[in-house]
Amino acid sequence: LDADEAALRLNRGCVLTAAGRPVDAVADFNRALELDSKNRLVVINRALAYMDLGEEEKAYSDLKGILAAQALEAQPFWLIQGLLLADRGDYQQATGILKRVENKFDAADDVHAALAYTLTKQGKEQEAQQQWAKVKFP
Repeated sequence: LDADEAALRLNRGCVLTAAGRPVDAVADFNRALELDSKNRLVVINRALAYMDLGEEEKAYSDLKGILAAQALEAQPFWLIQGLLLADRGDYQQATGILKRVENKFDAADDVHAALAYTLTKQGKEQEAQQQWAKVKFP
């Protein structure tokens, strides 16, 4: 029964986030985590709800934990973590994460755009221009 309720809370939290009710969504995600503490989908979605609330530090904390647990397996949500790091001014670490995402998802325009941004912030204009040139639909 706990697994069923956790799945229900995850799904409802996603719907609430999409409906513009991130506070309610976070409550559902928190309950889902009480029932299934290792469900990374719940944590990722809670991080997205936190971002909707403007609580970037909480989102960063959630994603940092998942990233550390899966350090060898690049995932699309790492893009969000890279952007959060860039928002914090940690452009070097953000670039490192984004390059790992690029290695796995080279065709993703948003990865190249994010890399162009972080490289520009580090004064690496030539590399930034190379990344921007990979963006097919700016």
